[in-house]
Amino acid sequence: MISSLLSVFSSLLFRTRRRIVTAPSVIHRSIIGRAIPSGMIDSVQVESTGVIRVEGWHAEAELHPHHLLPQCRWNNQPIPLSQIYRTWRPDVSSGINSANRFLGFECLYILPDALTHTSQAKMTVACGNESLFSVTADFQMSVPHYRHLLTTTDIGHREHVYGVGPPPVTVLPEILDLALSLPAPVLDLGCGSGALVNTLRVRGREAVGLELRTNPFLASILPEAKPHVMLYDGSLPLPFANGQFQSAIAVEVLEHIADYEAIVGELARVAANQVVLTVPDISAIPMGFHQGVIPWHLLEATHINFFTQPALEALLHRHFTHVDIFRIGPTVVNGAKWFCSMIAVCRKSPIGNKSLASHR
Repeated sequence: MISSLLSVFSSLLFRTRRRIVTAPSVIHRSIIGRAIPSGMIDSVQVESTGVIRVEGWHAEAELHPHHLLPQCRWNNQPIPLSQIYRTWRPDVSSGINSANRFLGFECLYILPDALTHTSQAKMTVACGNESLFSVTADFQMSVPHYRHLLTTTDIGHREHVYGVGPPPVTVLPEILDLALSLPAPVLDLGCGSGALVNTLRVRGREAVGLELRTNPFLASILPEAKPHVMLYDGSLPLPFANGQFQSAIAVEVLEHIADYEAIVGELARVAANQVVLTVPDISAIPMGFHQGVIPWHLLEATHINFFTQPALEALLHRHFTHVDIFRIGPTVVNGAKWFCSMIAVCRKSPIGNKSLASHR
């Protein structure tokens, strides 16, 4: 069993190390360099969000009349101009001897949702009657969450950004690999839709889930998982006997619970062998500082606890004799690397004199 578990984690880490390339945000870019009255169209790019961005500069204070601005078509369908704004271009102001340093401009064209699903497309950009650019290419879009924030005319409030979504109905491959290696029966605490419980049972593992008895969770539980998910009021102790399960797993749960230490203690009580916990990796914030990036999953409104690896290890070592830390969800932006989540594999007794991290 131990050898099998070590093999799974070694494979998991190898695949995680290889998957550190993020999807490109710019899927096509062309330098235009075409003059327009009192200015220049510099470039056009298509972004995976469904944004077409035309960049240039204009020496006049006003960008009107609009017929001098670029027009964009996608498979011959006009894409209306969504936003236009000025940008800081000291290179232009010095080149034409202007005191105004905000001579740059960008025009944004937002593809309608229906067009983001068309990969092979012809895109054209014109200015008045003059064609500036035309390309036919395979545009692979990856529509982002919060895409409506590109176009909405509503003023948003905190609850519109720091939101709460439904539990996922699929299981990350890393989590599934991990869960399949655990000795059964397995308790999935905070099981959400029951996706992991159902997947384990389909694979022949005995597993049950525990979730809060609230309307959102009642509505989200998969029909095939319902017979194996227990709903409760969230009180402690958990409604299970000491050592009733060989293993317990809690995926992205601790960050939502005020008394996280009590929950860890309860998991240690009801699981005779192993406990696996995952939490968001808050070190992603300083790791992404120089890129001005904060991982969007940290915007979840019900996150009330934030863990670093030293803090998580200190918490878990109060209840377990052996703790191994893994990270999943690698992201790289301009060379800066961070991970979405940490995984802690906890045991009440160590594995001989080897740790999982040292196994090859």
